[in-house]
Amino acid sequence: MCSLKAGSSSADISAAYARTLHYTPRQGANFIAIHNAANAVGKIIVGILADKWGRINMLMATTTVSAIASLAFWLPSTIVNFQAGQGLFVTYAIIYGAAAGPYTSLFPTCAVEVFGPQHFASINGVLYMSRGLGSLIGTPTAGALIRGSGHADASGYLSMTIMVAVLLCAASVGTLWIRLEAKHS
Repeated sequence: MCSLKAGSSSADISAAYARTLHYTPRQGANFIAIHNAANAVGKIIVGILADKWGRINMLMATTTVSAIASLAFWLPSTIVNFQAGQGLFVTYAIIYGAAAGPYTSLFPTCAVEVFGPQHFASINGVLYMSRGLGSLIGTPTAGALIRGSGHADASGYLSMTIMVAVLLCAASVGTLWIRLEAKHS
C-alpha cells in the first residue's frame, strides 16, 4: 500500500504510482526527472507560441492538454495490466509535464492581460491563495482516495486520477470562459 502522507507532492505521488506499475524505486524517481525535463522544454515552446498566438489561447490549450492527458493516458493506466500501464504512464509524464508547467507560469501574465496591471497585485494574491487552498485540500484528499481504495496496485489510484482529471476539465472550461470573455471585452 502507498504510504502517502499529508503534504506529499505530485512528484511523490508520481514516484509512488510508478512503483505500482512494477518500476523500481529508482525508476519511479526518474519520473520526476522526466516530468521536469518535459516541463522545461514545454515552458520554452509554450512561451514562444504564447507570443505568437496569445497568452490566453495558450493557457486554454495547455490546461486542455493536461486534462486530455489525464483522461487519455493516466486514467487508463490504472485499469489495464501493468505492462500497458507502464507505457501509458510514461506518455502521460511527458505530455502532462510539457503542459502543466506552462499553464502555471501563464496564469500571472493572463491576469495582467485580463484585469490590467493596476489590479495585478490583488488578483495575483487571490490566485496564489486559491492555489494554496487547492494544495491544502487536494493533496490530503488524493492521499485519502488512494488509501481508501484498499488496493496496493495501480487500480488504487483510480479514484484520485478521476478527481484530478475532473478538476483539470473544470479548469479547461474556466479558461475557455476567460477566452470568450476576453474576446468580448
